[in-house]
Amino acid sequence: MAYIYVRSTNGTDGDGLTWATARTTLMAAVGQALAGDVICVSQSHNETTAVVQTYNFAGTPTNPVLVISCQDSTEPPTTYAPR
Repeated sequence: MAYIYVRSTNGTDGDGLTWATARTTLMAAVGQALAGDVICVSQSHNETTAVVQTYNFAGTPTNPVLVISCQDSTEPPTTYAPR
């Protein structure tokens, strides 16, 4: 299991393995995630698109990819940011 971080305010689209190298879009994180991974979306993330997007997750019903909203102050997150 890996944590993949998403935060639009970074200005970079790194490997997604830390907040400092976070992916800038959810689509990039979903494309990287493997079954069992956790995608952590920063509480300050802001993303809009002009077209409808379809996300194809690598997870399965018994080993899903989780997408959660997180406080971006720790790695891995210890506090979730419910919306």
